[in-house]
Amino acid sequence: MTAARYWRLIALEAHAGADLELSALHLYDGTGRVDAAATLTCTIAPAAGTLAALQDEDMASTCRFAAAAVRASGFAITWDMGVGNTADVLGPRLAGPSRDTFLASCTLQYSADGQLWEWRADFARYDFP
Repeated sequence: MTAARYWRLIALEAHAGADLELSALHLYDGTGRVDAAATLTCTIAPAAGTLAALQDEDMASTCRFAAAAVRASGFAITWDMGVGNTADVLGPRLAGPSRDTFLASCTLQYSADGQLWEWRADFARYDFP
């Protein structure tokens, strides 16, 4: 496994090609959540809500991205674990308000410097809870 300072999700797709709306998007290793203190950024601003809604524990607050933005080349949601900190991420865990706007698939990548990215895993067929 690989511990890295930076982690990101790319190639995100919502069910039915709709907007992507989530109430939680957390990174986990084999023992639990590792992104609670990380700085979360996105290359494209949300259409509604804030990125903070993805990291809080409030399932009622959401962050929504327009379908066209999610499909745009360069769209990425990135976690910076901070100077001197690394995480060995196994994958994301998520929650959302509806099946149509729930994450269907994504690719997880990591980086030591935030510039050169390495593939970690592809995730597909997320079922809506």
